[in-house]
Amino acid sequence: MGYSKRLSLVMASSGASNAPSETRRESSSLLKRASSDVGWEFGVLADPTNLDKLKCKLCGKLVSGGVYRIKQHVAHIKGNVAPCPRSSDEDRAKCKAALEEAKNKNRQESGRKGEVGEELELQQIEKEDEDIEILTQRTHEVHQSLAEWVHESGIPFDAIDNDSFKRFVEAVGQLGPGYRPPSQYQLRELVFNSSSSIATNSESKDSPSSQSPQLETPISWPPDGKLTRNWVLNLMSVFDWASRDLEPTQLPDVFPVEVFDCLVLCASKILHKEANCVTIDNLTPESTVVVVGDLHGQLHDLLFLLHDAGFPSENRFYVFNGDYVDRGAWGLESFLILLAWKVFMPERVYLLRGNHESKYCTSVYGFEKEVLTKYGDRGKHVYRKCLGCFQGLPLASIIGKHVYTAHGGLFRHMPTIPKKSKGKKSRTIACNPETSSLSLGSLEELNKARRSVLDPPWIGFNVIPGDVLWSDPSMSPGLSPNIERGIGLLWGPDCTEDFLKNCELKLIIRSHEGPDAREKRPGLGGMAEGYTIDHIVESGKLITLFSAPDYPQFQNTEERVGLGINGDQSVKSEEERLCDQREREQLEQNIRERDTAATRKLTERKLTRREEAEEAIRRSNALERNDLEDLSKVSRQEYLKKREQKKLEEIRDDIEDEQY
Repeated sequence: MGYSKRLSLVMASSGASNAPSETRRESSSLLKRASSDVGWEFGVLADPTNLDKLKCKLCGKLVSGGVYRIKQHVAHIKGNVAPCPRSSDEDRAKCKAALEEAKNKNRQESGRKGEVGEELELQQIEKEDEDIEILTQRTHEVHQSLAEWVHESGIPFDAIDNDSFKRFVEAVGQLGPGYRPPSQYQLRELVFNSSSSIATNSESKDSPSSQSPQLETPISWPPDGKLTRNWVLNLMSVFDWASRDLEPTQLPDVFPVEVFDCLVLCASKILHKEANCVTIDNLTPESTVVVVGDLHGQLHDLLFLLHDAGFPSENRFYVFNGDYVDRGAWGLESFLILLAWKVFMPERVYLLRGNHESKYCTSVYGFEKEVLTKYGDRGKHVYRKCLGCFQGLPLASIIGKHVYTAHGGLFRHMPTIPKKSKGKKSRTIACNPETSSLSLGSLEELNKARRSVLDPPWIGFNVIPGDVLWSDPSMSPGLSPNIERGIGLLWGPDCTEDFLKNCELKLIIRSHEGPDAREKRPGLGGMAEGYTIDHIVESGKLITLFSAPDYPQFQNTEERVGLGINGDQSVKSEEERLCDQREREQLEQNIRERDTAATRKLTERKLTRREEAEEAIRRSNALERNDLEDLSKVSRQEYLKKREQKKLEEIRDDIEDEQY
């Protein structure tokens, strides 16, 4: 049943009490048809939609059983109904005569005695019941359609109790037949306009601008310890509001340390039980898996993504591919939102580890300083808890048996550790990646690696976690040490083919490289669209995905924030096309066209809210420069001017190179 049809049914149900609907016209026709009965002189319908219940005009009593019972009520005929205390002798005689006349007439016409009057009464009641059954059936259809829409859209069922929804139903009923629902763009415009008017009205009052009566703050942990969808959505709204209207040091006022401890503890218990390489195979043809690349503390991009792609649900899975923190100003809030979704839907949301979820990176690239700034004296405690949670994050995932995702990518085979001989002292054996022979590892080796380390080692017999988090693809064949990073590997297209073939896979999705990193690697594709296809081989493809459109700050690229993978059947058909060399160019074109609409929509939303977020972005830049006390001096105009000058210089250099 379509969306328009369901709203039409809602309109029909509402119109029963607010407009002259078809049901009311049927009720009026029945009333007119029975108006010659003397009983209508003493009774009136209490509800036009309920033909069984009448109200006595004399005493005001509600009588069930139709006009026949109202005559018994006035005539003081006991047994089925209470007598009317205000009926006169004349009224009683009139109703008794009418009842007796009806009985005699029915006896003469049918030739039956005794039960003829009762049979006629039952016939009339059956007609009334038929009308009631029609109304009941239509109401059930409306409720059924509404329930399906609420469930499929991921709307909480208790939203029906919202006053706005009740006003909507009443408005549709008053409008009557022919109502057509608005488009999503009309709804969005109405929401933005209403939000602006609400903000204007709130500013005109004497209430502080930093207060938000729509949000539940400070956030408290549920008494039963079980998170709900509304709790997670409120957390997202509170963090969004706080990032715009509060100072960083005020975060504990809305998200206390005690609540932080409970959330991290629950999430860590779930994460530590998962395998190094989680398997996501409970997919159906209706399922969609959204893979998200680096976020780097871009809270608002994360919120845009969740709203546009849809919140996690029964058929919507999420795989976040690491690097949630560092560089951006809201790494902590972004990570906590993801932990909340993980606790609420542990089998629909999967969080993988990135190289920035480590002690070394967070101490160098800003996350540690961010936490200490926001939580002050309790900052070290919060930071240690985050590091402990990072250690429990899985390293990779297998989606639908054919898609491998990891932050960095592939990893090496590790030789077997020699057993300790009896009577001999043990000694540490270092495995030098530059001198040891390198070959690809297996998924079995990946699952046996020890991931619970603060910083993955680059030497020894536990280098697989470091490979998975730090490695990069290359256009040169073979495996080689990643000298530029000092940890991990570089692998070529031949290694991609071997890994896909050996593991019976069709696609590799990795992250780890943003626009700035790809500018230094001209042999590989750029990240202007948010993702790039690095390797196309016989068995499938390798894709690099980056999901922070504003990274670095003010870059304003139109990048894809996530890649969607359909259920088993859709993935399989696309994988088959990947094996056909003649269709590869067409497939790439289809991917770009499919992503255009989503990219344009995301860009429009970001531009409309750019002015609102500028203050928060300036706060982010100041935080990275350790200049929190001088936030007001940050000048976006000056920054943009310098950026424009830099672009002009680059254009001049390109022109000179071409002339040369």
